[in-house]
Amino acid sequence: MKIVQATLPNLQSLYLKMQLNWDASTGSYKEIVYEDVAYDAPEMILERIKKLDEERKILLNKLIID
Repeated sequence: MKIVQATLPNLQSLYLKMQLNWDASTGSYKEIVYEDVAYDAPEMILERIKKLDEERKILLNKLIID
């Protein structure tokens, strides 16, 4: 059994943390930075998908014919 010497300020600090449900782990208060991400309009994305699908079909037909 480990014996820890408890001082009054330490006990008060621990009691306060328990009452406020503070998390004392080191990663809990790390700053999180969010970056704005700009996406293309759904119509543009769908148009690109259609073009890629047409290219895929053409290349597949070339493979089958050759």
